[in-house]
Amino acid sequence: MNSKNAGPERATPHEAIVAANVRRFRDTLGISQTELAHRAALGSSDMAICGIENGKRRIKVADLCALADAFGIAPAHLLTPDAELAGPVRQYKVRIDGGITETVAADDIEADEWGLLHFFLRGERVFFTSVARVLCVQEAH
Repeated sequence: MNSKNAGPERATPHEAIVAANVRRFRDTLGISQTELAHRAALGSSDMAICGIENGKRRIKVADLCALADAFGIAPAHLLTPDAELAGPVRQYKVRIDGGITETVAADDIEADEWGLLHFFLRGERVFFTSVARVLCVQEAH
């Protein structure tokens, strides 16, 4: 039988976990599928995100990394079937000298004795920079 006529493929267990986590993080951040697609550079419409969340689009490694970057997390967080991922996640806009602005999802921020500012999500450092380079940190809404 021709694979085109075999019907839709089902999402693998790993893709189902990623789909649930993408939906959960997106809902927690209160952003639309279109906004997430734009942030992750997966197109200008919601079709890519809708397909991922509904298990109809195969997830490539590049897509996984782009989604993780858009959420400000490590790609491993999207692969982890951990109910704790549903907890509150704050988005911060960190403006650094040189006109660079990073959007970071974090649940804890700490400055250390060496002058570094660390952003943590679920105990894992997801971003850090020198305090001297930081011009502004704002919670994104």
